[in-house]
Amino acid sequence: MITRSGSNQFHGAVHAHHRNDATLANSWFNNRAGVPRGDLRRNLFGGRLGGPVVKDRLFFFYNYEGLRETRATSVVRTVPTASLAAGNIQFVDNTGQNWTINTQQINTFTLGGAPVVDVNPLVTALFQSAVARYPVNDLTVGDGRNSGGLLAPSNARIRPRI
Repeated sequence: MITRSGSNQFHGAVHAHHRNDATLANSWFNNRAGVPRGDLRRNLFGGRLGGPVVKDRLFFFYNYEGLRETRATSVVRTVPTASLAAGNIQFVDNTGQNWTINTQQINTFTLGGAPVVDVNPLVTALFQSAVARYPVNDLTVGDGRNSGGLLAPSNARIRPRI
């Protein structure tokens, strides 16, 4: 560790650095998915002060650095596909055959004459609402049949304490 040497005179300095999204480029993955460039505001600031406590014997030195940052980072979440929202469930059986069943087919399953499954229309409406708000734009996430990925910007505020 290196510390500043003392002096019988007061010395100090201040500094500030500001960066924003005016010169920020969008990431390749965001461009590919059609996600707009996110926000960035970074302020790095601080100062230092040193001087004598007792002449030629004891000195003090103080340093402060602050960081305030707001930036958009890309996040990926798994969301239902439009097919699932419409009530179509896709799966592959143990022989490798692809199947799609819909809510009408599910509602006809019975066991001893009693219905086994009943698809709640409120759940179907909830899925359709989710698909309208969170469209699938990243097919590297999810199972590729009933769920996919949503790549979106998310603002993060950073204020470290040192």
